[in-house]
Amino acid sequence: YGYGSDFGFAKGINLRDKIGTAWSESKLLWNIYQSKIQALPETETGTSETRKLWMIPFLMELAYDPDTSKAVEIDGKSYAISHHDSKRDQFPILIMGHFDKLDSKPDGNRLRMSPHALMQEYLNKTEHLYGLVTNGRSIRLIRDSYRLARLSFIEFDLERIYEEELYFEFALLYRLLHSTRMPGRL
Repeated sequence: YGYGSDFGFAKGINLRDKIGTAWSESKLLWNIYQSKIQALPETETGTSETRKLWMIPFLMELAYDPDTSKAVEIDGKSYAISHHDSKRDQFPILIMGHFDKLDSKPDGNRLRMSPHALMQEYLNKTEHLYGLVTNGRSIRLIRDSYRLARLSFIEFDLERIYEEELYFEFALLYRLLHSTRMPGRL
């Protein structure tokens, strides 16, 4: 299962126990989030609920410290990356609304392209090697890549993990997406 020290835990802290605790806590968060999302009118995107009630607390379970970001301009193009982790060298995180699709441009003028494409282009134009994109239903780890012939990423179906109680998939997610697995300052 690995050693807790590999994940920055204090000596004697068991990785298996930390994953079990994160699983229990995140299941509670998921249930609260689902009750709020189901009560939303169909015209809402669920962005605030996804960020505040679900993804920010979820990412904190994975030892991220997401701070709200403002759009940045690079080469005359705007990159509205919603969050960065200042403890991980401004690691980029884009949290969309529950009803947004990661591969389609959202309605309105919120983004100039799909969330996945925006993060990919942002990574390609900056020094960041990885970034996370999520709509609360799934989460993707995207890598800097100048070859855009095919989308290349690791994706976890959060909705399925929690609705079907897939603990082992969660444990894999934890081990791959934990903040200590990403480049950056500690």
